[in-house]
Amino acid sequence: MTTLQEIETAIDGLGFADRSRLVAKLTSEAENEVSAEWREEIAGRAREIDEGKVELINGDDFMRRMRAIPSA
Repeated sequence: MTTLQEIETAIDGLGFADRSRLVAKLTSEAENEVSAEWREEIAGRAREIDEGKVELINGDDFMRRMRAIPSA
């Protein structure tokens, strides 16, 4: 059986075009695995953003807040 490390090594040897094709394939497969419930949740959250009902924060602020939470 191929290990994850062997796969990562093989990926590291790929050129840009092949890596891009691999990413597109994996992304497409992941999107197909999203359940109807999650699609509804995603659509609802996007709607709240579009309607200005939620405040967005940038990724750096989010990570800073998460790191400030004491771990259990």
